[in-house]
Amino acid sequence: MEPDELILSPPEWAFNCFPLPEPDVDVLTMEFVISTMQAQIDLVTEADTSRLGRALHVGHLLTVAQSDAGDWPAVFNARTGESIGSERSLAPLPMFERMNLMLNSSEFDHVLKRAAWGGIHPGS
Repeated sequence: MEPDELILSPPEWAFNCFPLPEPDVDVLTMEFVISTMQAQIDLVTEADTSRLGRALHVGHLLTVAQSDAGDWPAVFNARTGESIGSERSLAPLPMFERMNLMLNSSEFDHVLKRAAWGGIHPGS
């Protein structure tokens, strides 16, 4: 899917305005969500920050879904918010760090700390 062809979940879903691989698909992988949002962030310019706004929205909803251990479900139902299976993911952490850097902010530090995230290291 091209970044400009984004399909978003409906506003009444628990994870509203999350990217969908196809219309009405409600089971998502965290990997899909984060890779789609990272692709959106790649397209942010000074003249058009709307894609960053989408990523921030997803990030804000994910902060609420973060477990006490600092991770997220690897697979979840965006309509209901329920986890599917027991696999967990740390996929959102680089996105949170990236948004902090882009915004010169500490907005997501609490999320990174909860996961004991040490940051992105070159070559890793």
